[in-house]
Amino acid sequence: MVRIIFILGFFLLSTFVGLTQSKNYLKANFYFGIQEYTLAKPLLEKSIKQKGNKFYLGNIYFQLGECDRIANDSINRLYYLEAIDFTKRNYACGFDKQSVIKRLKLLAMCYYYLEDYEMALSWMKKYLKVRPEDCEVERLFLKLLENMDGKPHDSNGQ
Repeated sequence: MVRIIFILGFFLLSTFVGLTQSKNYLKANFYFGIQEYTLAKPLLEKSIKQKGNKFYLGNIYFQLGECDRIANDSINRLYYLEAIDFTKRNYACGFDKQSVIKRLKLLAMCYYYLEDYEMALSWMKKYLKVRPEDCEVERLFLKLLENMDGKPHDSNGQ
């Protein structure tokens, strides 16, 4: 009986979490996913102030940074710094292992775009331990290692 109540409670909590995302954020995610960054950006900016997006602020700021980086070929440091701040504050608050893994990648990518390569390397190593098959991060990881010491490396960092 206790197990059934626990499972039911978990299901209701996960449903509630999905419902707390604002409509703007859901639309922004859609546009971001289909690479319509100029449509996603204003919706992401509105999403920052909406209560239901509290746990997604790190991702929202990261996506804003990505919109500028990709659509305008510019780096808005403030977005990536805010993404780092919110993500670190909520780092262990993931509802599941996947949330924590996504945060590892987000932190690695933010530090990379901010050109803080030591921190990027640190987070990339943590991320690649749990997701060694991610070719995008592995490519950046190898590029970072090469840039730092001038020597090519294999996928194990050797």
